[in-house]
Amino acid sequence: MSRLKPNYHHGDLRNSLLKAAIDLVERNGIAKLSMREVARQAGVSPGAPYHHFKNKDALLTALAEVSLWTLDELSTQAKEGCKTPQARLEAIGVAYIRYATDHPALFQLMFSYARDDVPSDLSDAPVYRVLASVVREFDLTGEAHIAATMAAWSLVHGLAVLVIDGPLRHLAHQPEQVMQLAKAVTAHLRL
Repeated sequence: MSRLKPNYHHGDLRNSLLKAAIDLVERNGIAKLSMREVARQAGVSPGAPYHHFKNKDALLTALAEVSLWTLDELSTQAKEGCKTPQARLEAIGVAYIRYATDHPALFQLMFSYARDDVPSDLSDAPVYRVLASVVREFDLTGEAHIAATMAAWSLVHGLAVLVIDGPLRHLAHQPEQVMQLAKAVTAHLRL
């Protein structure tokens, strides 16, 4: 394979940079991510990332957004085929915890990195919108719907954090145990 030239034209540079950044974050963590290393991983010149991201913060913000939408898609897939609202609620809770334990650095990034565009109404926000749609099936309205959605989200998010960065981190490399715990905990989500 010939060596890439500095003026190499990349077909979909932004997505290639994001994929490279995801690989690097999952391998080395957020703190070690650099624009130069992302460029090297993507096979482009060191200045190429700056055509799409003005700096590392902009790249991390984009990664957080991609991660949120990935989890949103996994949540949507998880609820497919479930016959009851309760089963759908449990399935998306387990998917949430599985994503967190499979991708801890990305999970931490998506909830710790500041985004300027977070709406005050979360109804269309990635991940939240899927959960809210399932909670709506329980015929809750107004404040009760919002409280139930937040309670369900808090429960699964809390367990995820306990496993990836808390007193349950000893389970992080025991996926079977984590999934058993996730199923047991989400089964207590009774709305």
